[in-house]
Amino acid sequence: NRDDGSVWIVYLQLNRDQFLELFPSSTPAVPIPLNTGSYHHFCFQVDDLDVTVADLESRGVVIDQPIKMGKDYNLQAWIVDPDGNRIELMQIMPDSPQAAVGKSFR
Repeated sequence: NRDDGSVWIVYLQLNRDQFLELFPSSTPAVPIPLNTGSYHHFCFQVDDLDVTVADLESRGVVIDQPIKMGKDYNLQAWIVDPDGNRIELMQIMPDSPQAAVGKSFR
């Protein structure tokens, strides 16, 4: 939840380590380009974000937002594709809610 108590994000667990994130707010935290249709961003889960970012940079990909710890306690970095779509790169960390529910998934 946000500081004002409103819902920031809802996670739907699809399998052990795959989630669909829903952002119920009508006001996005970052501007959404007009050409993105009906989604805010796409996210790829990676095993080692440092290695992934270094590999992308070596191939000329610009890292739009460098590695940082997200509100969900996972590491994240961001890139933008040639059409302006935002892509999140995420490494699930042991203290995150996703890791906690992943351990109990049956």
